[in-house]
Amino acid sequence: MKKWFACASIAFSLSWMFPALAQTPNADALAKYQGCDSGDKGHYTRDQRLGLCRSAVESGAFQGKELATLHLDEWVILNAKNEEKLALAEVESALAAWPDIATDIAEYAGSYMARKKYDLAKAALDLAAKAQPENWHVRYRLAQWHLHRGEYDLAASENDSAMTAPLADSNVLQQRITILALRGDVAGAISGADNLAAKFPGSEIYYNFRCFLRGVLGIDLDKALADCNAALKIKPHS
Repeated sequence: MKKWFACASIAFSLSWMFPALAQTPNADALAKYQGCDSGDKGHYTRDQRLGLCRSAVESGAFQGKELATLHLDEWVILNAKNEEKLALAEVESALAAWPDIATDIAEYAGSYMARKKYDLAKAALDLAAKAQPENWHVRYRLAQWHLHRGEYDLAASENDSAMTAPLADSNVLQQRITILALRGDVAGAISGADNLAAKFPGSEIYYNFRCFLRGVLGIDLDKALADCNAALKIKPHS
């Protein structure tokens, strides 16, 4: 039950959004290399997309954030081609061009973990953490990685580092509560869920989370049902 609880809780907070190619000041350059970031735009093959990305990088038209994003696009394509070593070199190039791309790397890593590609996620997160040790997005995803592996103490340590998130990001708080429950601190987990629901009284997400938590733990099931009903009252078609 613990494994199922961890997976369900993690899936609850995963982000599936991939960052798009950043807008550049040079519209002509952007149009010329359009298709690097998404094969859907022109039905490009992976090799064609990779060629567009590399041509864009070599053109010198992109700098800073835009250049870093191109390297990340290459990383994704190379991973899809099962060329992980070459892909990691692109992560390093991206971080060298714009260290704040670590946040985008963390989001990609979350999506990789959602698809059970944990090795790809961890390798990139380690590089991002080395480049930006204080980046809470990276620490949050590292905690998530350890949580998937059942390494609850390491997950707790990483998640505590992510608590520097602005206004204590709710995903970080939910993950902290999950870790507390898995480490056996049921009272602390329930208290945390109560605080989260009180902090966001108009959101069905946190009533649902608290309902789920109590239901899995088998505690105060009447309260759990009341929370589920409250969530459905807020969003009846969810």
